[in-house]
Amino acid sequence: EIAGAYPLERVAGDTGLAPSEIEWLSDCLAGSSKAWIKTGIGWNRRRNGAMSMRAVCSLAAVLGIADHLHFESGDHFGLDNDWLSQPERLGDRAREPIRHIELGRELEAGHFRGAVVWGHNPAVVLPESGRVQAGLARDDLFLVVHELVLTETARLADVVLPATALPEYTDVFKSYGHRVLQISRKVCDAPAEQRSNLRTFASIAQRLGMDEDLCRLDEEELLTGFMNHHRSRFTDGEFERLQRGEPVKLQPRSGLTRGTPSGRIELASDQCDEQGQGRVAAYVPDDGCSMAGRFWLHPTPSVATHNSTYSHSGRHVRRAGSPRVWVHPEDARELGLTAGQDVRLHNEVGSLTLSLALNDDAPRGMVRVEGFPDPAQTSEGLSTNALTRSTASDLAAGFCQFSARVDLSPA
Repeated sequence: EIAGAYPLERVAGDTGLAPSEIEWLSDCLAGSSKAWIKTGIGWNRRRNGAMSMRAVCSLAAVLGIADHLHFESGDHFGLDNDWLSQPERLGDRAREPIRHIELGRELEAGHFRGAVVWGHNPAVVLPESGRVQAGLARDDLFLVVHELVLTETARLADVVLPATALPEYTDVFKSYGHRVLQISRKVCDAPAEQRSNLRTFASIAQRLGMDEDLCRLDEEELLTGFMNHHRSRFTDGEFERLQRGEPVKLQPRSGLTRGTPSGRIELASDQCDEQGQGRVAAYVPDDGCSMAGRFWLHPTPSVATHNSTYSHSGRHVRRAGSPRVWVHPEDARELGLTAGQDVRLHNEVGSLTLSLALNDDAPRGMVRVEGFPDPAQTSEGLSTNALTRSTASDLAAGFCQFSARVDLSPA
């Protein structure tokens, strides 16, 4: 019944693929005894990401290759973060956390009088960044930023606390998209005023008169305790390699399920139905967070400026070149736009002025912006997320960075 609702012609129209391409993929999957499906990451950055993942998992189950479906998430690490954060110390002082995608609206509503930011650049990386910047710049907000470089958020701070660089502190790092851990140990001392996250917060705890054991925290001692707490996840050889600073892949957690009550891929899910998803996976178009622009905005990674911190490195900024928006030549021609001219990307959330570049590889109806353009190089003083909305994704309630639509016009 479900499959009958998706004839070849409809699927071709929904996906933009030719019917022959869809038939070729179907034949490959049906005829292969060793099919392997790898989902990648970032599904929760679209409005329909969870439903799309359900569809892929359902396909794997129908093909009988559920064990050949490969996905990784932060949950796969299974590390006990509560061992570090010790939430029980808060007792009845604990507060319901606010999702970071809601920060702009929370600041605008005046819900905070003080904020401490570390390891983060919310003025650039959060949705509706124009609203976030305005909120962080409020006269009645006392803002403290602990940072290594003078980011856009740090420039708005009342107090900037200098942070340590990677060689100047000891920590354990998780990989992105895999289950690999690696310990990085301090190799040199930091300048006198720079402190690691741990030393900064231990010093604050001391001045607030908090428990003495919090004020005496030592990075090596904390790391040793944390790793010993997870000792059962490693063989003796793996644990020794980890202590030597080698990367080690964690063993899967025993009893890890697929996140369903049955522990199996559920073609019909009562749990999803209760959350408004429907019992069976179906095609749900991305609604673009209710934006009406002609073009999909596709923010892609940049090989030169991997994250917003690199926008403060002259070497990386020079390699990236001036901020550009890539457009298909036919779309540009229809709008009367030419390569090299400044164009304005705009929607219901905000606007951003960039130089136009043409690329035949860009799908029609989509514009591409690489990385986070340095706000100092745009007339608005903003970056890509000035155009993204704080609407949450369908199940994970994440940031829908890839579900934004914009219009283009001459600047």
